[in-house]
Amino acid sequence: MDEKLDEFYEYISAIAGLSKRSDLIRRPGWGDINFAEAETDINTVIRMAQDLCSLPAKLLPDSVLTTGTDAGKRMCSALKPLLHFSITAGGELTQIHDTIVSGIHRAAENFSQSIGLWIPYLAYHRGDAEENIKKLTAMIGDAEQKTAEFFGILAAKNAEAEKLIENIKSASAEAGVAVYAQDFQQESEANDKTARRWLWGAGVMTALTMGFLVLFYFWKIEADTLVHMLPQLGCRVLAITLLFAVTFWCGRMYKAMRNQAIQNRHRALGLKTFRAFADAASNAETKDAVLRETTHAIFSATPTGLVNEGAASDVDPSIVQIAGGMLGPVSGK
Repeated sequence: MDEKLDEFYEYISAIAGLSKRSDLIRRPGWGDINFAEAETDINTVIRMAQDLCSLPAKLLPDSVLTTGTDAGKRMCSALKPLLHFSITAGGELTQIHDTIVSGIHRAAENFSQSIGLWIPYLAYHRGDAEENIKKLTAMIGDAEQKTAEFFGILAAKNAEAEKLIENIKSASAEAGVAVYAQDFQQESEANDKTARRWLWGAGVMTALTMGFLVLFYFWKIEADTLVHMLPQLGCRVLAITLLFAVTFWCGRMYKAMRNQAIQNRHRALGLKTFRAFADAASNAETKDAVLRETTHAIFSATPTGLVNEGAASDVDPSIVQIAGGMLGPVSGK
């Protein structure tokens, strides 16, 4: 039995010792030739041999020990041509390469089937399996206890975080409403300034139009025939038409800018009282209704009489959702 065991370990140790060599697959002297096709088989067998070196192979049945010894011997024989492979040895290199790769593959399959399947059995009976199982059980119990404690702490932290988030959202809503109200107010003032410029422009163009009308009234057309009179008359009509068009355009731009100024001032004033309306409600349903109606009142177009209001559309529903998100803590969501 001892002789068989020694012989078994002799081949297994020889295979395991190949892990120290880094030139099994590629060597500088081989050029482009390599044995990458056999790399997986070689690494698998070496790892199994390393495991077997630390396991009590004496627990194996005689038949398995004999088969394992034969498989180790066959594996060493299959690896020997690889260890002595040289491109200067002569012969058909491709055929020699394929023969070595196929031999290693068959030997590796035989090695795995003969002795590789017994590695878990030997590992279990190495002597420390039961102790490791006890340690693992204790570690699992300790991990479960710590996990329960962690989830308890996590739940408490989540509650604190939710409360903090609600406070932050509430403060952000206050600040956001104030900022947006200021933005609308500034935009309204800018619209007012632009409207005044267009009003001045309309006044200037009106004065120019009246001036040209007076000029053309007293400036008689001196022409003997209709043919000579028509070009001068056409130029005057064109000039007056252009002046009227520019004057009309300036007036329209004034009304548009003035309308925008009024709309933005309305929104600024509405936002300043927006939070007060939401806080005045007593429950979530009422708050939602107040939120929706005040949002419609603020962001819907307000008739001013300056522009045509027939094409004014209702407020975009997404604005109501954004406002609801800002005031979520207030409405109990």
